Amino acid sequence: MCGIVGVVTGLNNQYRTEDIVNKMAKKILHRGPDHSGIYSNKELSFCCAHQRLSILDLSKNGNQPMKSFHKRYVISFNGEIYNFEQLRKQLNSETNIKWEGKSDTEVFINGIEFWGLEKILDLSKGMFAFALLDKKTKKLFLVRDRFGEKPMYWGFAGTGSTRALIFGSDISALIEFPSFNKEINPNSIDAFMKFCCIPSDLTIYKSIKKIKPGEMAEF
Repeated sequence: MCGIVGVVTGLNNQYRTEDIVNKMAKKILHRGPDHSGIYSNKELSFCCAHQRLSILDLSKNGNQPMKSFHKRYVISFNGEIYNFEQLRKQLNSETNIKWEGKSDTEVFINGIEFWGLEKILDLSKGMFAFALLDKKTKKLFLVRDRFGEKPMYWGFAGTGSTRALIFGSDISALIEFPSFNKEINPNSIDAFMKFCCIPSDLTIYKSIKKIKPGEMAEF
C-alpha cells in the first residue's frame, strides 16, 4: 500500500517541520510498516515522508523518498507500475543510468528525469498517487492515477505568511499539523446523505480536498 505525507511551509515558518512531518507519518504507519523515510529541503521550505510496504524490491534501494539519477527530482510514491520492466529496458537503450535497485519507483522517477512527467504518465500502466518535487523549477506536483485507486488529499493550514500546504494519503495524518482547520464542510454532509459517499474533490473538512482521478495539481 505505502503512505505519503508532506508540507510546504510559509515564508514565516514557525514550525519544527521535520518533527511535525514525522508525527504525521506515524499516523499512517499501517499503510507501510517496512520502512519510514523523510526528505527535507529547507531552501524550498519542503518536507515529505514515506511509509513503505515493500513488494517488488525488498532491499533498502527501494526506500523512499527517492531521488532521480541526477538528483533533480524527489518522489514519494504510493502504488505500482505494472510495465516498469519494459520502461526500464527502454531507458537503458536511451540513457546511461546506473541503477541503485530494482524497484518500479526508481524506473518511474528516472523516466520523469529523462522523458518528462507527461510522457512517463502516458507510458506508464499502473495505479498510483505521488508527490514530486522538481528542485530546478521549484515546483511540487501531486498526481493521482486515472481510476483513482490510490488516495491523495491536500489543503492549506494557517493564514497569511504562516500558511502551509499540507498533503498526504490519509486525512488522519493531516490533522496532526498544528494549525489544521477542523471546520466541517456542510456540502460534504449533504452529499453523503444523498449518495452514501463524499464525491471528489470534497472531503469532510472545508480546508481539505482530494486530488481527482487522473488529475495533476501543480504548486
